[in-house]
This record gives sequence, C-alpha cells and structure tokens, in this order.
Amino acid sequence: MAKKVLQLGGGVWMMRSIEAIRQLGYEVYCVDMNPAAPAFAIANGSAAINISDVEGVGKYADEIGADVVLALNDAGVLPAAYANQKRGIKSYDPEEVMYFTDKGYMRQRWKEHGVAQPEFRVCTTAEEIREAVLQIGYPCIVKPCMMWGSRGVSKVNHEGDISFATSFAMENARGNRYIVEEFMSGIEMSVEGLFKDGEAYILAKADKELQHHDNYRVTVRINYEAELSAEILKEIDDLVASAGRAMGFVAGALHAECMVTPEGVKMIEMAGRPGGGHIFGAIVEAVSGVSMPQALTQILLGESIDPSAKFHRGACYKFFNAPEGVFMGVSGLEAAKALPGIIDMGFTMAQGTVVKTMDHGANRPGFVVSQGQNRSEAVANAERAFNTLDFDMK
Repeated sequence: MAKKVLQLGGGVWMMRSIEAIRQLGYEVYCVDMNPAAPAFAIANGSAAINISDVEGVGKYADEIGADVVLALNDAGVLPAAYANQKRGIKSYDPEEVMYFTDKGYMRQRWKEHGVAQPEFRVCTTAEEIREAVLQIGYPCIVKPCMMWGSRGVSKVNHEGDISFATSFAMENARGNRYIVEEFMSGIEMSVEGLFKDGEAYILAKADKELQHHDNYRVTVRINYEAELSAEILKEIDDLVASAGRAMGFVAGALHAECMVTPEGVKMIEMAGRPGGGHIFGAIVEAVSGVSMPQALTQILLGESIDPSAKFHRGACYKFFNAPEGVFMGVSGLEAAKALPGIIDMGFTMAQGTVVKTMDHGANRPGFVVSQGQNRSEAVANAERAFNTLDFDMK
C-alpha cells in the first residue's frame, strides 16, 4: 500500500513538490485555506483547511491515514510537528517550535549555546524598541519576532527612522514581540539543507543582493553557488549545523540566512522548513542534484538514503519590479520563458498600477529562475531573460 504524504500548502509553486513526491510512488494530499488552491488539482486528495490550524490539520491527517506531514512555510511548522510526533516521527519537539518561528526565542537559544550572531534586544513596546535602538546604535535592524517574507523588517539609520521602523514592525507582526539587532555589514547568505539523524546536509549556498533602499530589506537576486573561499564555505556549513542542533533539530528541511562579516560568519535566522518559492521544488535540485521534496519525505519516513549533494552547479533567482511610472503592460514574457536555461518566469501586476518601492518579499511582482553549469552562466541566463521584456509605462 502506498505511503500517504500530507503537504501543508497548495500554491502554484508548491505543485512541483507534489509532482516530485508522487514520482516516488507515494500518494500526496494537500491542505490550504484557499478552496481553489492550484495544487489541489494534482493532489490525491485535498481540503480547504488553514495550514496553521493544529486541530484541523491533525484531524485531516488522521482521516486520510497520512504517514507524514510536510510543512513548507512557517505557518505550518507547528501543526506538522504535532502530527508527526503522533506518528512517531523524530524531527523536533512541538515545544521547541518556538525556536524556529519566533526570532526572539531563536536568538536567545543561540546565545545560550554560543552560536555566533549579532547583538540583539527583544522588545514588546514602542518605548522598549526606541531604548534598544539607542543602546545598540546606528545603523541597526528592527523587525517582528514572528513574520516572514521580510515583512516589517527595516534598517534604522538615524533617530528619524525609529518611528517609521517601529510602526512598520508593529503593523506586520504576529503577536507583540520585536527584535532590535546590530546591523551587520558583509555578504548575506541563503542556505538550504536537510537534517538527518541530527546531522546537517547542506545542499545549496547562495549570496543575496538586496534592493537599494535606505530602509527596506528586500532581496532582489539570489546567486548559486556563492563565490567564496572553501574555508568560508566550510565555516558557513559548520555554523548552520551548530545553529540547528542548538534548536533541537533532528530531521527535516532547513532554510537559513547568515552574514559573512569581517569578524566571521554570523547567523541571521533559521527556519525549520524549506526555502520558499521555487527553492524547494526546483532550485535545490538544479544546484545539487538532490530532489529536496523527495529527500525530505524519505528522511522523515525513516528510509535509508544519502541526502548529500551530487554536484554543484549554478542557479539564479532574480526578482524584479516594473520601471517607475504607471504600469500598462509587458511584452516578451513568453519568449523569455523559452530561452535556454530558464526554469520558470512570471510577472503579475494589474494594468494601471502605480509602481512603488517593494517593501517586503510578497510585493515582488516579477521573477525569473534560471540554471547553468555554473553561477556565471545562470546569472547571465536570468539577465538575458529579463532584458527580453518590454514594459509599457506611462
């Protein structure tokens, strides 16, 4: 009888993971709060359930006889932890989920274990945020403890930014906990991997390019593999592994961010789930030769596999906006998608939209995902596709 996998999340990019897992011969079921979620069309079964609903997810998992539950974003981590614990799957204890979903608890745990990270303060009020900014000094970062996609994250350059940063964090927070932390100069990294039997297997490391803005911290390009020395790459691997172990990680997918600074590599944050967008279903495999959806499922089910990277190739995840002005349309998208090395490409913006600065990841209307034999080839493929587009602006 085929094993049954319950995936939490049914967006269009999450269809790739369902397809990959079904190639193993498993049945894949899916829940999403959207009753018309795109992935429902290819799943073996589905239900319109909020992925953050512990009771609802657990009940549906029992109804279908799921052998394992996969969380693909932060909102599903706790329900998946409870459901998998009930099934005897060792990933991490539900009581430790707060270390993955609340950045304040995460930083406090790392401090206890001596994991390299920036100086920080956890706050609950506007007054505490202001006091923490003055203690840490300029520039610094203010962000919610619980949120994702860069929502509510901003850089404070001087006293005049404190009020904006505080409001931005509070408007985008889940709960009333916030972090003020030291601003780190250096190369920001994105790291993807898996934990199996308490050991970390790093599959992809990329350096990130951020939008040029005084306050907003929005990623506009992720380049694989990072152009760093073997020594620094090893330091990143070791730091990410120690950060995960400090959080009680035994088995599962990890998505981490760290900074290569003049003083060494320091952790920014870590999630107990895969990277978002195309990272989980396409990019990791293009870079490492490992299907992350398949490997994650097999690890959690206790199957004997070697999740080590098979090779190291290039990929580029480029995000873009329309030029300044009023957006009227874009041409050349289909031709760009058909170019060599392009995995996927898309742009979503309503005609008549006044183009604004992207203030968080969900506001990035365009993307191109490319691959290549190496980083340079992948980046060139992405830029070639982007330059094919012709924006009609007023």
